[in-house]
Order: sequence, then structure tokens, then C-alpha cells
Amino acid sequence: MRKKRTLSIIGIIFAALGLISFALCFFQQGGNGGLLSSGFLCNSVAFLLYCIGNRRN
Repeated sequence: MRKKRTLSIIGIIFAALGLISFALCFFQQGGNGGLLSSGFLCNSVAFLLYCIGNRRN
């Protein structure tokens, strides 16, 4: 149970970082491609952690 809880906390942190990166990218003038890429990366990691944490044995 402890491993599952740790994975979910880390996943929530990555999801929040991804959403913050998306928001910064959308509201900046000129659009920063690095922030968009890092947002996609953080959300992908959060999704993978979600999949690993919720898989059935």
C-alpha cells in the first residue's frame, strides 16, 4: 500500500508541473516550445505512473 501511495503522490506532482508548464506556455508572448515539450513530458510521466500504480496482478 505504501508503494502505491508514493507513486500517486509523485504522479500528482508531475501532473501539476505539466499543467503549470502548459499554462506558462499558453500565456507567454511568442510561445515557448521548451515549456510545451516539458509539459507533455511531465503529463506523460504522470500517466505512466498512474498506469503502473493501478495495474492488476
